Amino acid sequence: IEPGIALDTVMKYISYNDAKVRDQIGKMLVSVENEQAQKDINKKLSEILKSKDQYKVLDALDVDEKIGDRAQYISDDIVILLDSNDIIKQKVLKVLPNFAKVFSEKYGLEKITVFLDQKNEIIKSNTIECLGNMHEYAISTLPKLIDLAVKENRYSKDIFPAIEKMGLPTQEQMKDMYSFLKDKPKEIKISMLNVWEKFGERANIYVPNIIIFLNDEDNDVFDGIPIDYNTLR
Repeated sequence: IEPGIALDTVMKYISYNDAKVRDQIGKMLVSVENEQAQKDINKKLSEILKSKDQYKVLDALDVDEKIGDRAQYISDDIVILLDSNDIIKQKVLKVLPNFAKVFSEKYGLEKITVFLDQKNEIIKSNTIECLGNMHEYAISTLPKLIDLAVKENRYSKDIFPAIEKMGLPTQEQMKDMYSFLKDKPKEIKISMLNVWEKFGERANIYVPNIIIFLNDEDNDVFDGIPIDYNTLR
């Protein structure tokens, strides 16, 4: 009879002290299909995100994570939270991939990659995961990630799986990539080749550029080249 009242009531339980109730509320809000109701939900989530109550903000971000790309309608409010404390920042980095395309086009990726320079190791790891989950929309950050792998090798175990999620660069991007990788340590080159190897025959178009990597004395890099030799012949 009065859907607005029902929605108001449901929204009040976003920060309820029972996790099962919060989870159920999240599922209910995700299932809403009415366009006006979705707008009302976004409006109320926006109000919560602007509040100074950290727990309510985190609970609202939980809902944003569940509703997926619908969160793009409150993307401005979410992006502002990147300047909040580290606890909220970690949650925001989990939500951002839901609207990777909108974020990369509207805000640019510098707002995220800047966290790769922070001392907080958890934030760095969250940032790497976030960029990987943004897939092809974060591929421009590849040089920044590789620089981090060179500088702080312990992050390599997270960086190269993230790069794999981004997929293959375009041929134009790949030309720049090889120029960028040319003077990098052999271990980094091999790790990148191992990533591209997983794409199988789709990586064969890069053979002319891959030849650059043959210039090593012990052929370690050569052994990692992702070429289907039968196709090449």
